[in-house]
Formats: sequence, C-alpha cells, structure tokens
Amino acid sequence: MKFPKTGIDRVYAASSGSAPAGSGRASADPPAIGFGHGGRMRAGGGRFTAVKEKPKDRRGTLARLLAYFQKEKKYVLLLLVLVILMTIFQVLSPAILSRAIDCVTMRRFGDLPKILALLTFTYLAGNVFQLIQGYAGSTLSQRIVKRMRAQ
Repeated sequence: MKFPKTGIDRVYAASSGSAPAGSGRASADPPAIGFGHGGRMRAGGGRFTAVKEKPKDRRGTLARLLAYFQKEKKYVLLLLVLVILMTIFQVLSPAILSRAIDCVTMRRFGDLPKILALLTFTYLAGNVFQLIQGYAGSTLSQRIVKRMRAQ
C-alpha cells in the first residue's frame, strides 16, 4: 500500500538518513527532538539549553517587586487568610474521615450521620476556599502584570 507524500515524511526521511529523500517513505525512527546526538539523553542537557541570566541587582529587583505587591495589600492578605483556611480544612478532612471509618468498623452507626455531615462540610469548605484562592491569586497576578506593563 502506498501512502501520499506529506511534508513530515520528507523531513523524517531527509534528517534520519535511513530512507532516501523524496522516496515518500518515512524513516523507521524519526529524529528525537530535545535530546542529544542519536536521540540519547546526555549530561549537560540537549540541544535546547538556555543560558541562565542572573539579575545584576537582586536587592533592587526584590524592592521593585515588593513595591508592586505593596499596592495590593488587601489581595495579599486575602490570599494569606484563604491559604490558612484551606490548609486547616484539608488537614481536618482526613482526621474526620478516620473517625467515620472507626464508627463503621466498630459498628456504632448512631454517630455516623453527624460525622459524615461534618466531613462533607469540611471537604466543601476546603474546596470553596481553594476556588476563591485561585480566583484571588489570578486577579492579583493580572493586576500586578498590568501595572508592570503600564510602566
């Protein structure tokens, strides 16, 4: 069965050397992108290594970034409170779940509805706080980037 030539087939055939260029036949193993010679990973990185840039004035850069955050104090404080609340609820949830499991294994089903209601509340509250935190974090970062681009 003969397949029509595509641009990608010609690239594979030309770059690998195993199929003649223009034959319309793709190479058995296409070239590996992002790896060293022969498709093997090698020490020191592959083809796409970038030069690391270091800031010339670390303190000045940090001071400028803090100045941007200083103008957004209420969002930063809101994020801090949300992170604390979300963490509390996410730590409490497994502890409450273990109490529910203990009730089932010890066959004390009388306490189970209360524990399951509390467990549902903690999971919902933790997820709601996480949702609000994501929204507030996105809003904060967009406001700061907008102000940076305006300057």
